[in-house]
Amino acid sequence: MRNHTTLNIRFTGLSGALLLAAICMQPGQAEVYKHVDEKGNVTYTDVPTKAKETPIDVKPITSISTPPPKPSSKPKPEVKKATTYRSLTIQQPANNEVIRANNGVVSVTLQSQPGLDTAAGHKFAISLDGKVLQSGNSGSLTINEVARGNHSISAQIVDANGTVLTSA
Repeated sequence: MRNHTTLNIRFTGLSGALLLAAICMQPGQAEVYKHVDEKGNVTYTDVPTKAKETPIDVKPITSISTPPPKPSSKPKPEVKKATTYRSLTIQQPANNEVIRANNGVVSVTLQSQPGLDTAAGHKFAISLDGKVLQSGNSGSLTINEVARGNHSISAQIVDANGTVLTSA
C-alpha cells in the first residue's frame, strides 16, 4: 500500500500563486508495474508488488480523428401523396338499363373523382358478372360478345400491384 503524506505549505503573494500554477500544470507521471504470479497470471498496477520492481514503459495511445461525413449531394426524392378517390361511377350503361339493339357489344363509360392517376400506375378494371374482362387507362371501354340476358357490370380502380383502391 502507498503511504500518503500530507504537506502543508503556505503560499504568499504572486510567487506562491505562480508556484501553485506550475505544479497544477505538470502532466501526470503515473508509473505502471507489471507482475506475473506463479500461475502465469499477468497483473498491471500503479503500485509495485515487490520492492525491486521497476516501472514498465507505457507508450502513448495513438488516436486518429476521422473527418465529418460529407453531406449528400443527391436531392431527396419527393414523396408523392397517394391519390384518394372520392368516387367512381359507371356513367354508361345506366343502372338497370335495357339494351335493345344488342349485337353483343356493350360500351362502358366510367368517371372518377379525382381523375385517374396514371402516373402512379392506376388503371380502371371492368368486370362482367364478377369476372374481370378488361383493364386500362381510358374511362371508355367496350365489352364484346355479351350474350342476351341479365348481367352485372362493375368497375374498380386498381394500383400497379393490383390492389383495389375503389369500386363501383
